[in-house]
Amino acid sequence: MRVLATAAGSFSLAVFAANCIPLLEGALLPLSCALAALCAVALLCLRGRARVRGALICGGLALGLLWTAAYGAVFYAPARALDDRTIRLSGTVMEYPQETDYGWSVLVRADGEPGAPVPTLVYADEQGADLRPGDRVETVAHCTLAERTFGGEEITYYTAKGIFLRAEAYGELRVTRPERLPLRYLPAELAHQLKQGVDAAFPEDAAPLIRALTTGNRDNLTDHYTSSLQRTGLSHTVAVSGMHLSFLAALVSGLLGRGKRRSALVTCGVVLVFTLISGCTPSVVRAAVMLILLQLAALLGRERDPLTALALALMLLLAWNPFSAAHIGLQLSFASVAGILLFSDRLQERMLRGWKRPPKDSIPLRLLGALVRFGAAALSATLGAMVFTTPLTALYFGSLSLISPLANLMTLWAVSAAFSGGLIAGAAGAVLPELGRVLALPVLPFVRYLDWVVPRLARAPFAWSKAMPALCPIVLAGFWYLYRQTLLPRFWYQHQQELYLAVWTMAGVLALLPCLKRRHWGMLLPVLAMMLACLGFRGMLAYPQVYSLFSGSLMEEKAEMSTQYYLRFGQPSEELAVAALLVAAVYLLCCFLRVEWVPAEQKGRQEPEES
Repeated sequence: MRVLATAAGSFSLAVFAANCIPLLEGALLPLSCALAALCAVALLCLRGRARVRGALICGGLALGLLWTAAYGAVFYAPARALDDRTIRLSGTVMEYPQETDYGWSVLVRADGEPGAPVPTLVYADEQGADLRPGDRVETVAHCTLAERTFGGEEITYYTAKGIFLRAEAYGELRVTRPERLPLRYLPAELAHQLKQGVDAAFPEDAAPLIRALTTGNRDNLTDHYTSSLQRTGLSHTVAVSGMHLSFLAALVSGLLGRGKRRSALVTCGVVLVFTLISGCTPSVVRAAVMLILLQLAALLGRERDPLTALALALMLLLAWNPFSAAHIGLQLSFASVAGILLFSDRLQERMLRGWKRPPKDSIPLRLLGALVRFGAAALSATLGAMVFTTPLTALYFGSLSLISPLANLMTLWAVSAAFSGGLIAGAAGAVLPELGRVLALPVLPFVRYLDWVVPRLARAPFAWSKAMPALCPIVLAGFWYLYRQTLLPRFWYQHQQELYLAVWTMAGVLALLPCLKRRHWGMLLPVLAMMLACLGFRGMLAYPQVYSLFSGSLMEEKAEMSTQYYLRFGQPSEELAVAALLVAAVYLLCCFLRVEWVPAEQKGRQEPEES
């Protein structure tokens, strides 16, 4: 039993529930006490593994709720005390300022109650342009809680990043600069130097993409290119995350060979250095925590358990800031890594099944084999990451790019080369600009390739939200294929048809929501026709086996078996998979033809059609 994974997962689940279920906001302490009591009951009354499992789950849930309540009382209460007040604000600048439409914004560690500073995003005029990390500032400012906009709309973006207050500065901004940069602000200074090194090493048209790949700063990317990244499902390539650190880890492993302990030690060092250089942004920190915990098993000589490391990393990050549970970036990061860990290896094995390694004396065949293995690894990783991120993407953004697997396959190798080479050239350019320009030369072809291929992939007919419901037939066929894999819980056999109808209903709702939200009225009829066709999947089932209520096992069906003790259940035939693909293909054809029906009274005021 995974003891650490169970405890960490329970803690994280409680933190997610406390942040995502509004009804729990005022009941965290009573619920934590009740769960602590259940933990004590489990220790006293249960035996064996049930005792340990029950205590870990109840104890983890109780601790998660208690920690969320305590964090809000200790760290968020000072921000609440300053809400909707005009004060004399003083504090220390934490990052370099960012230019906005109305001036400059800068993150300040504002002085609150003793021992409880408040991370505050201060909006200033041109006086804020020359601020540096470590500067002491003082000004008059009107404060607003970061959990809502200035107009009063509730948001979670800032609190999830650890920013609890926003302040609009008025009048003079007094600045006191220290003689030496405090050590705690070194990461922000290193990130700034890396950005300047990239600008010095690369041409003006290539620097924005390299800066986005190495630091996550997308301010200088054009709106057209940013939109193309979103439509092709490649936005994650310019948000520094676990993928980029995985590139570094792979580079270290390739240079140091297969010495696990030595490779793990150097990988941890490289990850820490990169985290500092990138400015210790939340996305980089959570990726670094995940990767370092995965390397600890090799350092300590223990068996590697990725799921336990993932659960522990999530618990540590939520303990640092429970409000980050509401951040879509954290959810997508862990969802993608979990999908890769659970499914990618199996997918890659099936893709390469039957592929024989070429002889060592044939260089062309070995190169071909390397390309095949890389393609299988990239495609399986992309598909594995999409298992859990697809529902989140549909829920938050109401869109999905079906061209994403192909786009990732065509670009990830170039992204890896551009990131690794750009990081080296940028670091060199910060010290010696001439050396940086030389090191940037081999990286430029990869940048040019990305600039060329991404906008063209974005113009593909299936790179938009209308195509998202085409996944419904695949998902519904996958439900039936579960009954061919392994033994399922008894409930699944007793209520097979009812479960399918529930899954069918949820899939139908998720398929209709994007059409209704974006007013794609012409796609309602194809979606409804597709869902009705999916109901016909029940007629493509075979019944070769039964479920025994006595032994809880599967048996071949025989004529003399009583239905009172043996449950008949359907298993998918070969025709079902073909039918699911055919239904999805027909729907995609409707998307391609842009079936459009608009009521006469709405003509002329509909939204522009996506191309």
